[in-house]
Amino acid sequence: MRKWLIGIVGFTLLVIIGIFILLPAQIVVQQSVFVHASAKSSYRCLTEKSMIQKWWRADSKNKISNNFASFSENEWEYQFIPLMLNGVKVNINHGKKNIQSLITIAGLEKDSSYLEWKAEWPKTHNPIVRLQQYCHAHAMKKNIRDVLMQFSNFINNPERLYGLQINRTKVIDTLIATSKKVVSTYPVANEYYKMIEYLQQYVAAFDAQATNYPMLNISPIGKNEFGVMVGLPVNKPIPESNHIQLKRMIPGNILVAEITGGLNRIEAAKQEMINYLDDNNLRQPAIPYQQLITNRKAEPDSTRWVTKLYFPIY
Repeated sequence: MRKWLIGIVGFTLLVIIGIFILLPAQIVVQQSVFVHASAKSSYRCLTEKSMIQKWWRADSKNKISNNFASFSENEWEYQFIPLMLNGVKVNINHGKKNIQSLITIAGLEKDSSYLEWKAEWPKTHNPIVRLQQYCHAHAMKKNIRDVLMQFSNFINNPERLYGLQINRTKVIDTLIATSKKVVSTYPVANEYYKMIEYLQQYVAAFDAQATNYPMLNISPIGKNEFGVMVGLPVNKPIPESNHIQLKRMIPGNILVAEITGGLNRIEAAKQEMINYLDDNNLRQPAIPYQQLITNRKAEPDSTRWVTKLYFPIY
């Protein structure tokens, strides 16, 4: 009996010694991923609640508060808190345990970045607690890897990230006949199509031809005022008048996206293109415009409007 007792005590001591030797006093969980998106894109997708909801698993139980968003994954809850300098603090809850972690984002090239997620468990000299922490940390590491894979799969697809396909191309229509006016309310289709029709008649009067669809820009210029500009790409120069101006565009770079839908869809798409500009540190040398593929005056159902959005860039 005494030998058995000595054996048990000896084995227990060996286990404790092994825990102290093999397991560090402070356990660190670390995972990383490269993504084909800028550091700004990565930061935005990790800090804006609406963006996190897009890439987080739809079947997860999530909590959205006025301050921060909490998202669950396999009984692990993550709360993302924005920090300065491309850092995101993440509070991780699992049962009664709360672990502080940090995601750091390093921009590599214009369209890629490196993310490192690091969590540190509290130091302990208790071998039992240390063993428990090791088991939980092992599960956490797998869970964090799964979360990063969800994030990577989402952000590596620009069409999912921005909700539309944005292409970079060159300006083709460089000679534009334009007309503009200021109105007190947001213009409806009939209003700016009157301007387009007048422009078409003016262009035709000088034996010129439109080489592409009509162009439109509507911009707020003050309280309850909107500037409306319409344009027609033409095949040759025409005389200007008090109402018609001829503009020449530099054949530089431009972003283009085709969408289908009414005003809400158009405004949402314009905002996503602005996000694309900001994410990729692009600037606009000229105003953006819509190209009216569908004749909106002839098609009353705005859900069927096809529009191309153009944003000149450098």
